[in-house]
Amino acid sequence: MKKILIISGLLAFLFFELHSQTTVTTQNFDGTVNWTVSPTGSWISNSVYYVSSPKSYHGYVPNQLKDSIILTTPFYDCSAYGFVWLSFNHICKLASSDIAQIEIQENLAGSQWKKLPSSCYLGSNPAAYNQQRFNQNSYNDWQPGDSLATPTNSWWKEERFDISAEAGWGIVRFRFKIIRGSTIGTQFTYGWLLDNFELRGGSHELDPPKLTLLNPVYKDTVYGVGPFNILANVIDAEDSLLKLTYAINNGFPYQVIMHKQGVDLYDFTIPQQVYGTNVDYTVRAEDSVGNYISESHSFINIRHPNNPGFLNGAAMYSIDTPHTVKVVANVTLPVYIKIKNTGLNNLNSAVIYWSVNGVMKPSYNWSGGNLPVDFASSSFYLGSYTPSLGYDTILVWVKNPNGLVDSLATDDTLSFITYGCNTIFKGEYTIGGPSGSRNFSSITSALNELSYCGMSGNTVFKIYNGTYNENINLNTPIEGMGQFDTITFVSASGNTDSVIIKSNAVAVSLAYVNNIVFKNLSIDVINGTRGIYFTGPCENIEINSCKIKANPTTTSSTNVCIYKSSGTGISDNIRIINNQLDGGYYNIYFYGGTGSSSRASHMIFSGNLLTNAYYYATYFYYNDFDQLSDNTIRSRLTNTSSYFYGLHMYYCDAPSITRNKIHIPSSILYPYAMYIGYCNTGTNTAAVLVSNNEIILKSTQNSYGMYIISSRIDIIHNSILAINLPNVTNMGIYISSASDLTVKNNNIVATIPLYINSLTSLGTTWFFDYNNYFSPLGYIGYASGYVSTMSNWRSTTGQDAHSVNVYPSFVDTSVNLKTTGGNIVCNSLSNVTTDINGLSRGFMTTMGSYHDFILKTNNVMPYRLYSPGDLSIVGANDSVVVSVVNIGSNAVTSMKINWKVNGVQMTQYSWAGSLAPGDTTQPIKLGNFMTLPGDNEIIVYTSLPNNQTDQDVKNDTIKTSTYGCDSLMTGTYTIGTAGHFATITDAMIRLKACGIAGPVTLALFPGLYTENIIFEDSIRGCNATNTITFTSTTGVRTDVIIYTATDSAQDVGTIDLKNVKNLIFKNIAVYGQHRSPMFYSKAVMLRSGTENITFDNCILLIPTFVSATNIPGQLSVVYNPSGNPVN
Repeated sequence: MKKILIISGLLAFLFFELHSQTTVTTQNFDGTVNWTVSPTGSWISNSVYYVSSPKSYHGYVPNQLKDSIILTTPFYDCSAYGFVWLSFNHICKLASSDIAQIEIQENLAGSQWKKLPSSCYLGSNPAAYNQQRFNQNSYNDWQPGDSLATPTNSWWKEERFDISAEAGWGIVRFRFKIIRGSTIGTQFTYGWLLDNFELRGGSHELDPPKLTLLNPVYKDTVYGVGPFNILANVIDAEDSLLKLTYAINNGFPYQVIMHKQGVDLYDFTIPQQVYGTNVDYTVRAEDSVGNYISESHSFINIRHPNNPGFLNGAAMYSIDTPHTVKVVANVTLPVYIKIKNTGLNNLNSAVIYWSVNGVMKPSYNWSGGNLPVDFASSSFYLGSYTPSLGYDTILVWVKNPNGLVDSLATDDTLSFITYGCNTIFKGEYTIGGPSGSRNFSSITSALNELSYCGMSGNTVFKIYNGTYNENINLNTPIEGMGQFDTITFVSASGNTDSVIIKSNAVAVSLAYVNNIVFKNLSIDVINGTRGIYFTGPCENIEINSCKIKANPTTTSSTNVCIYKSSGTGISDNIRIINNQLDGGYYNIYFYGGTGSSSRASHMIFSGNLLTNAYYYATYFYYNDFDQLSDNTIRSRLTNTSSYFYGLHMYYCDAPSITRNKIHIPSSILYPYAMYIGYCNTGTNTAAVLVSNNEIILKSTQNSYGMYIISSRIDIIHNSILAINLPNVTNMGIYISSASDLTVKNNNIVATIPLYINSLTSLGTTWFFDYNNYFSPLGYIGYASGYVSTMSNWRSTTGQDAHSVNVYPSFVDTSVNLKTTGGNIVCNSLSNVTTDINGLSRGFMTTMGSYHDFILKTNNVMPYRLYSPGDLSIVGANDSVVVSVVNIGSNAVTSMKINWKVNGVQMTQYSWAGSLAPGDTTQPIKLGNFMTLPGDNEIIVYTSLPNNQTDQDVKNDTIKTSTYGCDSLMTGTYTIGTAGHFATITDAMIRLKACGIAGPVTLALFPGLYTENIIFEDSIRGCNATNTITFTSTTGVRTDVIIYTATDSAQDVGTIDLKNVKNLIFKNIAVYGQHRSPMFYSKAVMLRSGTENITFDNCILLIPTFVSATNIPGQLSVVYNPSGNPVN
């Protein structure tokens, strides 16, 4: 396209030019709509809401769960275009469980529909489409908290997609699809409204640069002669070239390249012009592929009516040099100035006078010649002066314009003050120490000189041994600091303990500074507030090998070792390495950025020892890490909070979190060793690798080794020990939510090793295997209920095919979680090739953070027992099936497999074949056995690999048990010393294992039963006819008292029911927790899925006293947690 410069006299004008693009199709739904609707009537015209009047198109949410409705476009021919852009306006009022998605299909045989990738989304809110879907959560304007809210026309949002990769050079069509989820009632949301669908194509990248002229924008009438500085902001990934074209009084156009002043900032100055000059100018930004945009204006300049009307006048315009306040003392400097004509006659001569500190200098007769009205002269040399040490005042004034008296004297004078410095800092300087060998007696005097004089190169302040009761305040940019210049504060002796900076307030304050290093220093704010306080944005700050001491007994949030609060800007390239942070409410509190999309980048937090924090060892928000590793965190032993967080991070990305040790003692009620929320959630962001971490925590209440929320995360080779009291809910890994999740090769010992909050993503984006889950209470984990056996866990989750549940042989848990390495062996993974100590893992290794496996020559291990299952039929011929893994360095060609059933040695199995190192056999059937009533124990152990002695017998054995049911239960059974069952627990085991064939009554002999009746799932055979009744043998309700066996810290009812129906409790007394201190006491807990439960002539009792620590919902006779539907 040929560019034409349009001149319009005094009228300003603005126009934009774009590279040639073609509109392939548009649809505003105001006329005929040739799109296909399925099913019929699910999409209709809407005249209430629209962008282009008078109509839009409206899709309704399907009535049936998991149903869908579709609106399909015709095929569109984009075969002539390499670049294609889709845009439309919409309101998507769908519940969060429902999905609105856009799909594309090529006109090719066998081509499938596919969702538009998140990577091509160009809309205003990247988070709106980060899961390739829209719903009411995409924008706050759509009121996500109120599903029944009615839209308004202010809700419309424009969405844009660069679909060049999907549609370029092709023929495509689109469809808009609403998919109903599995939540009841969401069909009453308003639905999906569409308007202004448009498809554009072109031969170049479709997005032109974005050009903005910054104030002042010269147009129309402009006062003054200039010069006129044109300032432009350009945003473009293709690195635009900016050109300025300007013409004076419709003359020949001048074309220049504008100067780049910053990342997106350009400028050029149009020279001074006499009054009455017409100036036309155009700024054009063109990217490397030829797209461009331009903006043009025209103006005429006139004299301001308030300017003086004298014939002859002169004014001081500027002192050009010296141009900095800080100068080097005793080094002669030139003085250059400009003057201005303020009279109506041209200025041909003037006399300039000047002085330094009141001492007159030789005057200067200027005769620059014929300077037009209000024009400034060129810069000219006035003379020179030698700065003294300290302040100098330069005073300059002009007189006698054109040899006459100046009619206006108020603008004749300018002054400039300089400060003469001993030096402009560069090199090494000493602080403290002997007076004859030091540069500065104190840190304050050195910083004062630095603030006055600035620097010209790398500067190191070596601080002599001693305690310095003063502060380091660096809160403004340091003059003269180059991009690669640094300032280092370091102990002169290299000994961290020898230099102590002590403050009763803030020891080090930083804002708006870059390239600062603190090394081998001690910072003491035990009686102060903050050790290092970032009060504003900073960049490239390193804190290395320092000791920062806050108050180790404080409970005040103002006492912190390192602190940066929210709203203090973005601080990039912060490195905190090999430090000791002791005490404070937080060891470190760091809001690196200002929001989830404005984060600090390239942060390193590595090799630090964090101790004695009150509430948080670390509190990271809006930080993207390059490294987060090798830190040790130890909580306080005394004066503790009820809550403690070791590694706490929110909206942070990191490639890995590795080799960290977190040890938390038992005096803390609710510890969280790692709390990771909303990390690595970007569409193209890889999962954070959490590996080789060691977590030891104990608690008298609820604790969490790892607590994961909405993150993309791989949890590999971690060791977690989280047990204390046997009835406390200590969780190893708690998965609240996650986008992508892998949990492998971990060693987890906890009362609840793994807690999964949802089963939806298992096998699709969540994967678990080769883990050890051990609980002293016998749990594998929680997945829609507590699961006690590996076989049930596998059937519930579809995961952990090769995981085990054994107690690992720890060497000394008071020191670390090293094991003897025998019974938790697994294959190594390519992304974790070393352990917490840097040892190479080899092809076989140990689950957990330590590589404790020692490779032997001949070593085999039973790997998995496939049969029998948890339940067997008494008298049946059940089989024992096992697989064996070769964990030695030699291939195995033979071995013996031995087995026992209920202590009886069975016939040895001789295996022959070829088993390479690291390989596992196919399932091997060892033989059959006759199942006895109750528990049957099966032990399998290997021997004589390659007819040699097995070199590690600690891992040769695997055990399981199966419960033998002689019949389905029916009729009446007694419980008590002389009954069919000694305890309620014994009866519950058989009831859950074997099920029932008719109505069952469990009659309890008189007495006190310290047990819980807990149902977490339905009983086989139990229905409205075949009910289960718990009652007393005497029919007297005070004769049988059932009292909870759980600790008061656990929120568990004496009778605790979930997903169970058709139970009757009759003529018994049920007591909740009565011990003090009291946290929870509930006689009956009715959880979700509970139905048709009868309590008849029972006593349900909790204590009448209430502790001050109790809150509503902790004490209740009968309690139904919020949101749990029961009938």
